[in-house]
Amino acid sequence: MTTHIGIIGAGPAGMSAAIRLVEAGCRITILDEQPSPGGQIYRNASIASDPLITLLGDDYETGVRLSRKFLKITEHEHCRYIPNASVWSVNPDGIVSWMVDEQVEAFGFDGLIIGNGALERPMPLKGWTLPGVMTVGAAQILLKTSETPLRDTVLIGAGPLLYLVAAQLIRSGFPPTAIVETQSLTDLIKASRHLWRINTKTLAYLVKGLEFISVIKKAGVKRYTGVKRIEIDKVADHLRISFKDGSRLRWVESEYALLHSGVVPNTQITRSLDIDHRWNPGNQSFDPVTNQFGLAKSAVSENIWLAGDGAKILGADAAIISGKIVAEDVLDKFSFASFDPARRKNLLKQKDRFGPIRQFLDECYRPSTEILDPDGDVIVCRCEEVKAVDVRKAIALGAQGPNQLKAFTRCGMGNCQGRYCGLTVSQMVASARDMELDEVGYYRIRTPLKPITLKELSTYHE
Repeated sequence: MTTHIGIIGAGPAGMSAAIRLVEAGCRITILDEQPSPGGQIYRNASIASDPLITLLGDDYETGVRLSRKFLKITEHEHCRYIPNASVWSVNPDGIVSWMVDEQVEAFGFDGLIIGNGALERPMPLKGWTLPGVMTVGAAQILLKTSETPLRDTVLIGAGPLLYLVAAQLIRSGFPPTAIVETQSLTDLIKASRHLWRINTKTLAYLVKGLEFISVIKKAGVKRYTGVKRIEIDKVADHLRISFKDGSRLRWVESEYALLHSGVVPNTQITRSLDIDHRWNPGNQSFDPVTNQFGLAKSAVSENIWLAGDGAKILGADAAIISGKIVAEDVLDKFSFASFDPARRKNLLKQKDRFGPIRQFLDECYRPSTEILDPDGDVIVCRCEEVKAVDVRKAIALGAQGPNQLKAFTRCGMGNCQGRYCGLTVSQMVASARDMELDEVGYYRIRTPLKPITLKELSTYHE
């Protein structure tokens, strides 16, 4: 009972890890930015109303059950759950610093589980900073927190989340005006080669996707696929979304434009810990390097595990399993009698079953070149309002990588500290210099990970 494990993030991975560790007799502390458990995918699940649970579907109901089970274990005397906690520093030796209500606290843990999830991929295109333009995930957050669906929307981009949110809006009585998609039938045909290893998990995902598309079709929502040159402009009190559909230039109008082009691991904490990262060409993202049990590969950090989409994008169901695998490995590392090697081996087999569907989704909904490598006056860094043309000029002047680009352009120096421009900048450098992404690298992330005032820092106590 002297072993104390810190868990950052109360999403599906963090909650499942916490439940297993507490049941095994381990002392834990869970830090989460949100006021209630669930992460982004299961946001507000523990307090959601029955109508909202029905609207959001079976997957969200899984989160409801998990969140409520998690809240029960937080009542245990050896479990400390801290919501509304903004983690601003994580040291390689296990010391974590966080803020709650302008009060700073820090603690040194014997081991850390980082389950801070994913971010929606930045989708820089003309007009993406206009009022009324937001991510599909932001629209979901609004629905889950206030039970208020957005009206008069157009969904733009690629990925199964577009279909899920479109179906939810339809069920709520406010179907989107249109769905403007960058993937094409050719992408679908190419991606289908990954389905030869079909299993029940893969089949369930495919059936679910077809059901969403059926709901969209029955509602009469127009879908445009394989589009290019997407631009958003403000016209009177509406947004105008124009795009190239084959040889034709089309446009649709709406009050809100919802963008989505997949999700990528949130690597701010793992980068700050000098954990190794490797370019994932399938998902077009940098993934932290771990062993099969989630233990991070780092020359300076020990006893740090990564769980869920923050390690590799596999989805909520796989994240739950990932959290359990990490928990078993923690129990093994610290010699808990309740460690079960057979259980860990079985969990690894369950997680492997998500591989085929992930490969299919990566190829079918690969982000378009225009999104990965923007040009012209498109804003790349929203915080500092740096345009793609400015980034290209800096590269031409000799900036060798993202960190030098900071000095040339201030890209990545705003409040988000590169969360929403880092990936784009790395890809632009790689494209311009014909380099591999692993060679280009990413921003060097330093503490504080989140903005903190001197007043807040003065309240520090252990």
